[in-house]
Amino acid sequence: MSFPKVLLIGDSITQTYAPAAAEALREVAHVELIPDNGGDSTNVLAHLGDWLGGGGWDVVHFNCGLHDLKFDPEKDAYQVPLEAYEANVREVVAWLQRETSARLVWATITPVVEEWHNACKPFLRHERDVEAYNAAALRVVRAAGVEVDDLHAFVVERGVRQMICPDGVHMTEDGSRALGHEVAGFLEPICRALT
Repeated sequence: MSFPKVLLIGDSITQTYAPAAAEALREVAHVELIPDNGGDSTNVLAHLGDWLGGGGWDVVHFNCGLHDLKFDPEKDAYQVPLEAYEANVREVVAWLQRETSARLVWATITPVVEEWHNACKPFLRHERDVEAYNAAALRVVRAAGVEVDDLHAFVVERGVRQMICPDGVHMTEDGSRALGHEVAGFLEPICRALT
């Protein structure tokens, strides 16, 4: 029996929860992770063809945003401003819907603990920006009929300061495992329906 093929697209948060998700889904899906850190939405848009080329994916679980909302105080600028981010997400969704027949699942941006993060990084991240970028992406994906895996809400419910490392953005080992199981739980019924 051939399992549905699932591709995970995302940044370092996705990279750390992917092994737990793949393990939890091992009896219902073949799960792969893109070979690189997806980075910001501009990078995701530029590499979709490379990552999905000829893959015959049944499900694509995708996210970007934590890199987009990085704020450089010296330049007084975001890495990808909010309007450009929203436009990029719209283009990513359009590309995936045009070029694949995969079930699409958008994963929301996970929270940041800004006082931890901003004390140790040369660029800033703020939770208000996480909320704004999430809202922009949700406008796009919901209008396009894309399912939403709300990882942000999951981390908030589990306890942001318990899930996130002292760098204020990455998950602890337990946090990554919990996120992986959450993603697997979201994807399992989708994958079972495809078999």
